[in-house]
Formats: sequence, structure tokens, C-alpha cells
Amino acid sequence: MRNIMLRNSVRPSPGSGATINPSASTLREGIAKKSLSECRVLVVDDDSSNTELMRIRLRKEVKSVETAETAAGAISKISEAAKGEKYDLVICDMRLDGSATALDVEKEATKAIPSALFIIASGLRADELPQGAIHLKKPSTKEEVLALLLAHFPGN
Repeated sequence: MRNIMLRNSVRPSPGSGATINPSASTLREGIAKKSLSECRVLVVDDDSSNTELMRIRLRKEVKSVETAETAAGAISKISEAAKGEKYDLVICDMRLDGSATALDVEKEATKAIPSALFIIASGLRADELPQGAIHLKKPSTKEEVLALLLAHFPGN
């Protein structure tokens, strides 16, 4: 899989909820020319209020938003989507049901849909996440979410 380096990225600033680990300003080939409004999104969080809030925040900005509340549910949706209309973006909470984490979902997403952008949503600091992870700080405002996404979908 080849990555394309972006020149523009969201920069962390004090009090900002949306951050990107500096080594993570890459974009997978295949979505480089897509606009956010053309994207299919999967939001994964074991807290249904978080998935619903993200769905509401994104529904007017993207083509479609689907949600899953478990790692197994997310992996099932990703596998099914890989056979048809694929997800362009997966936003996944770091800690999911049981012992599952975003890394479990990312592993499967990368195999099934290599072109999808994967963002980890977490209350952890960016330096507590795997190096290179694209991080959405929780909680975050709609503006912070959109700023992060627009930095990765330059077709807008």
C-alpha cells in the first residue's frame, strides 16, 4: 500500500480537541481526490450516545454514515462493505467492548478495505496511541471533527 503525503494538516494547539500525530499526516491512495461529501463512513463506539452524536454531526457532510457498537459488529460491516460499496473512512473509539480495541478493528479494516482512512477517537493523549495513528480527541466539537476530516479529504 502506497501512502501520499499531504502538505496541509491539522496542527495540535492548546485546548484543541482534534489532533494528528505529526507522523500521521498521510493519506491512503484511492481517497486522495475524494471530497468529504462523497464518503461512506463507519463510526464505531460501544457508547451508543457517542455513535449517535457522531452520526448527527456527519450526516449532512458525507454521503452516508453507519454505526456499530461492538468490534465484532464493525468487523462484520467492514467485511460486508468490502464486497460492495466500501467505506472511505472508519472512526473508531480506542476502547471497545470487552478486551477489543480500535487496533483490532483497524487490522481487519486494513485487510478488507486498504484504501479506507482509519481514525482513532480517544480521550488518551496522542502520544499514548500507536505511533502514526490519526487521532480524534474525545470529546470534540463538530468543528474539530470536520477540520480533521477536511485535512484528509483535500477534494473539498
